[in-house]
Amino acid sequence: MKPFLAFVNRVLAAATAAGVALLAIALAAPWIGLGRGEDFVLYAEFGLPRGEAAYRGGAIIAGAFGARALIWLLGAFHRVAPWVQSSLIAILTVFVSLVAAEVFLRTTLPFVASYWPSRFDPAIGFVFEPGAELRWTNGVDFWQSTIVNADGMLDRKMPGPKAAGTCRVLFVGDSFVEAAQVPIDAKVQVVIEKMARARGGLPPIDAAGVGFSGTGQASQLALYEKIGRKFEPDIVVLVVVGNDFTDNSAILSSLLNGWDPRRPPREFFVPGDGPGGFVRQKIDPAWREAGMPTGVVPEGSIDAALARLSYLYVFVRGHLRAQFPSLFPNRSAEAIAARVAWARGIDLYAKAEQGWNLAEYPLADAMFNKPGPLPPVFEEALGASRAAFAEFKRLGETDKFQLLALGTHSLYPSSPFVDRLRTILSGLDIPYADQTEHIRKAGGTAAQAQFSRDGHWSAQGHRWAAEAVLERITPACGVTP
Repeated sequence: MKPFLAFVNRVLAAATAAGVALLAIALAAPWIGLGRGEDFVLYAEFGLPRGEAAYRGGAIIAGAFGARALIWLLGAFHRVAPWVQSSLIAILTVFVSLVAAEVFLRTTLPFVASYWPSRFDPAIGFVFEPGAELRWTNGVDFWQSTIVNADGMLDRKMPGPKAAGTCRVLFVGDSFVEAAQVPIDAKVQVVIEKMARARGGLPPIDAAGVGFSGTGQASQLALYEKIGRKFEPDIVVLVVVGNDFTDNSAILSSLLNGWDPRRPPREFFVPGDGPGGFVRQKIDPAWREAGMPTGVVPEGSIDAALARLSYLYVFVRGHLRAQFPSLFPNRSAEAIAARVAWARGIDLYAKAEQGWNLAEYPLADAMFNKPGPLPPVFEEALGASRAAFAEFKRLGETDKFQLLALGTHSLYPSSPFVDRLRTILSGLDIPYADQTEHIRKAGGTAAQAQFSRDGHWSAQGHRWAAEAVLERITPACGVTP
């Protein structure tokens, strides 16, 4: 037993020294040249806030002293029965192993908790807080930190006036263009610039991205008008994903997010006397005053407390969620059903239940892959989507840019969703680039374009997206039909 305790004491002494060193570095960082202000660089890829570094160092020291206390207790019971000693050794071994795992994760992972610094902008909807550091992880595939640019986007600084002979390409979309999962250098707008330079035969390409999670083309119009327009694009690429028809519907988006569709925090197209029978619905700055119950039972307080305290708990929970998703049920369908029930008194919601079997299609997105005529609320969503694409087409004529729609790897070419999308695009003479087909021709698979436990583009997915768009750009900075 004595050799074992001696070994444990050496391990704890080393852990204590490491914790003291980390704590000292965190406290002295501004004076020893490791950083500026509140941050210093601890890893090659990530910046670690001083407060978090001090917390990690203190946690290591506390864990080491706690283990030493257990060893002392173990020594105090040296005269007890052998089986009690064996049990205490087993308990101590488990404790030390857990502490070691916690220490390892805290000193190797850049962070464990995501931080999403979004804010409401009454002219746009939602953007990020300029200059803030966004941290995003699924606990399995990626731990990505990004500094928000001055426009509230996860991209580089928007360049100044366009140089003569330069072809500017603007990517507009939702979370695929936002791309919180990958570093900026791996995003489609950066990759396409590098590819164009390497291939030759094309004018110099400047590219940028404006995108935010949960938006469809209707809400993305404001992103273009308030942010993207000053980029002076020659080509605007509308990145289309499988939930865009839902996100273009004021009613369906409200059911999903808990908003009142009459007073939304994003722009939509709703039935009216405008072109195609739809008018543009403006953002209500006071939208928070008109919400509805969420209909979702929050996660337990014990789970939340453990997630704040332990990297090991979050790491294990993330892997369990990935391997056994049935243990962590998705309550979106439950939320939608609750909101429909709550909002039956609103006339706008009456048609939401017409022909929509929530038991068969609990999530709205799946309905658009159902063949044949759809229930009224979904047909309205298609009309709103067409109106949004038409408005982008009109803006292209006034702002002198060409449009290209890019379907992501999750859209299957022969699906009812894509058939409906192509019908809308062909009626407006908007070219369509199919990333799924491009991946097939490249000898890849759709699974290789995304993370193992997240459906968004991986670095490879961004490369394939850049290739699919680049092959449609002409030497004259146009788009092939």
